[in-house]
Amino acid sequence: MTEHPNHEEFVKAVRDEVKTTYDVLDKKNNDLAEMIKSAMEKVDAKADTTDIDGRIKDIQQEIKKAAERADEIERKANRGRGNGEDESKSVGQRLIDTDEYKSFVQRRGGTARLELKAITSLASGTARNPLQTVQSVNGIIREPDRPLMVRDLLPVGTTNSMTIEYPREDVFTNSAAPVAENTLKPESNITFTAAKADVATIAHWIPASKQVLDDASFLAGYIDNRLREGLRQEEEDQLLNGSGTGVNMLGLIPQATDYAAPITVADANKFDEIRLAKLQVRLAFYPADAVVLNPEDWAAMELLKDAEGRYLHAAVTSGAVPRLWGMRVVESDSIAPGEFLVGAFGLAAQIWDREQANVQVSTEDRDNFVKNMVTIRAEERLALTVYRPKAFVHGPFIIPTP
Repeated sequence: MTEHPNHEEFVKAVRDEVKTTYDVLDKKNNDLAEMIKSAMEKVDAKADTTDIDGRIKDIQQEIKKAAERADEIERKANRGRGNGEDESKSVGQRLIDTDEYKSFVQRRGGTARLELKAITSLASGTARNPLQTVQSVNGIIREPDRPLMVRDLLPVGTTNSMTIEYPREDVFTNSAAPVAENTLKPESNITFTAAKADVATIAHWIPASKQVLDDASFLAGYIDNRLREGLRQEEEDQLLNGSGTGVNMLGLIPQATDYAAPITVADANKFDEIRLAKLQVRLAFYPADAVVLNPEDWAAMELLKDAEGRYLHAAVTSGAVPRLWGMRVVESDSIAPGEFLVGAFGLAAQIWDREQANVQVSTEDRDNFVKNMVTIRAEERLALTVYRPKAFVHGPFIIPTP
């Protein structure tokens, strides 16, 4: 169907008809309520209600006719706008099908009012029918959180200081050797460096109105969780990439040893490079226990196939915890694509919590009190010590993915 040629005039005419019909329905509903009230008063007085019963039936018939008229008006509107909507159940039909209307007729007592909201636009096929209800979904649909796992790899201690100082071994010269009786024993040597790690503060805040938090109690918990998640995301970035300048932590990657393959492997691929990095850590006398990869690189490695199309990685359907060469695989968005970090996380570094993640709310911030606003602040304080930089190997993949 095409749109009515005089669309605007048609819409105005239909809107006027709808208003008139609804006014009639509204008046008839009021008349019916008054008749039922009068009937109940006569029942209480034990008077004859025959005439009122007949009048009630007449009004019900008039309401039914008005509803049918509304039905015809909606069909006319549908034909005029030609949008192919289902005409099987109109506004009028939905009116007499409502539980409120049926209960009102059956009760025949008390008062009631059936409200029909005005239709704002009959020209738009997207307008929601005023008799339709809306179902709300509890809670807030939020963006997913990044998987954060680097902290899980490291031992965690606590401190009351602002700076962690520790002696770090630089060079160990091992001169141990068999010696003859009554001869001078060889001398070995160890040199140390006084290293330190300052406690860094990670924090952020958001403003919120007191009324919003009062009216939606779940929102306070939601904001609390989101602020804590923001701290964890920044912590992940600092633990891996912190530059050590200004107020930044000195992360694992800046302190790690550059990757240099200890041996040559023919026809090497990315799996081989990770194994060679593990060997490099082992040659520093530490056992590597984990590898951090960007999700893109880990996916590319899992999808590698041999010449016969078989996956090189054996965990296609197992769903097991990702492991590579016996090491735990940690997917982190904080490491750049094309890079990796292999290390002895459980032995060669440590996190020191000065103040664990916490969220505080205050009205005593600027003009919050007079504006009924609150400031919600989340912060944590921690330091990272890397005892053995050679126990971490970082580098770009040299061999491209086929």
